[in-house]
Amino acid sequence: MKLSWLILFSTFAESSAQQLPVHVSAGVGYATFIDESDQSHATFGGSARFYFTRRNAIEPEVLYLYRDASDKDLLLQVNFVRDLGTAKGKAVPYLIGGAGYIWGLRSRFTERSPTASGGFGVRVFLGSRFFVSPEVRVGAEPILRLQVSLGWASNRP
Repeated sequence: MKLSWLILFSTFAESSAQQLPVHVSAGVGYATFIDESDQSHATFGGSARFYFTRRNAIEPEVLYLYRDASDKDLLLQVNFVRDLGTAKGKAVPYLIGGAGYIWGLRSRFTERSPTASGGFGVRVFLGSRFFVSPEVRVGAEPILRLQVSLGWASNRP
């Protein structure tokens, strides 16, 4: 019985050592909407990037957009990410695109709209696991997003 647990544990440990990385990040930035007046919003958000191949990942994202007390939004989006460089490099450029929903958080009502965006960024590793990642996206609702994130990678080659 003990031998079977030992074999199971060693198999799990070996497969975990070969697992693809997971990246967790939090960021701040700027977003704007199409309108006749200034629609600039500060953004605060986070995401988790789950790799399913060495260069392709799915990234659920949550973003809070704040303009003033009467203009706040919550964005939930699922992104597809394609790394353009190797994970061994210090700087890894990537393409990102996704779709989801944005909710207008108003005092008396909540409105929901579809959202989609695409763009590019670069992950610059500050060491073996921590990175900073500037990113630019264009899309619909919001039209432009600029963000800088600080993150952590579970493992790297």
